[in-house]
Amino acid sequence: MQEVYQNIYLIKLPLPQNPLKSLNSYLIKGTGGDRSLLVDSGFNHPETEAVLMAELKEAGVRTEEMDVLITHCHSDHCGLAGKLKNEHNSVYCSSRDGVLLRDHVGEHFWKELVKQQRFMGFPYNFQHTDHPGFRNKNEEQYDRESKDPGDTLRVGGYEFEVVDLSGHTPGQIGLYEKNHRILFSGDHLLHKITPNMKFWNFDYDSLGDYLSNLRKMNDLDVEHLYTAHREPVPDMSERIGQMLAHHDRRLGAALEIISKEPSNAWTVASGIKWDYLGGDFTKFPPPQQWFAANEAFVHLEHLFASRRDIKRQAMGDVFFYSMR
Repeated sequence: MQEVYQNIYLIKLPLPQNPLKSLNSYLIKGTGGDRSLLVDSGFNHPETEAVLMAELKEAGVRTEEMDVLITHCHSDHCGLAGKLKNEHNSVYCSSRDGVLLRDHVGEHFWKELVKQQRFMGFPYNFQHTDHPGFRNKNEEQYDRESKDPGDTLRVGGYEFEVVDLSGHTPGQIGLYEKNHRILFSGDHLLHKITPNMKFWNFDYDSLGDYLSNLRKMNDLDVEHLYTAHREPVPDMSERIGQMLAHHDRRLGAALEIISKEPSNAWTVASGIKWDYLGGDFTKFPPPQQWFAANEAFVHLEHLFASRRDIKRQAMGDVFFYSMR
């Protein structure tokens, strides 16, 4: 555990058998007998749980005296929240991701989720049990309270505003403290790695939402940026520029592929150079192919939503994209 700012502690939680390796969870300790707050909880995994509980014990914080804020619904951020919830504390998340958290319990959501592979042109059946989110999710329902953009949270001598960081998920939120220029950004902006973009439904342009909120981050006066993975971002504005350029290149690559012939997400993903395992999509393990194909699908959907010269056509169950 490392104190990164007054009353704010970084807890590195292991994410076993996951390329991300760890989650940056943050404990904001209450002052003067006030409640503490944990920002994100990690996988529902025995190794993750053991580290978190040991760190909380060392900090002298009991779960009865600590609330939990979930920045978004992915299992590496919310998996342990159900075990931390008790009759004396609260778990907060956005109302939009709260619906997804409710649906994540059990198998039905995950079985329906992987059916999206038929849209993308998968040549094999990706099993929901192979999804890392399914393997490390919360196993039972628990009460949550909604915290949406514009709401506030007072903890540790700070007054945080809940800010909209949606895109990576439909309801990802962050915490911003303008007086101390602090921002907890979840997965919205990361150093050296890019948050995975996922297809949620045909009515939601997740990449468009993400890019819009990324640009809005530049309007915040931030000196202390606390991200959910890896090392700190040295220059927020510079990193935002890099991310915008990255997605512009990715959109350009997808556009080049579909300008030659109608292509589905699997085909586009196969034609993109990735920063993983030498860049060859066909050699990725199934979970990483799932994430990469989703990413390609999201970029294709954004092109379709934002340009009039892009055509989307269903051929059987598979969606193909081309230039008109």
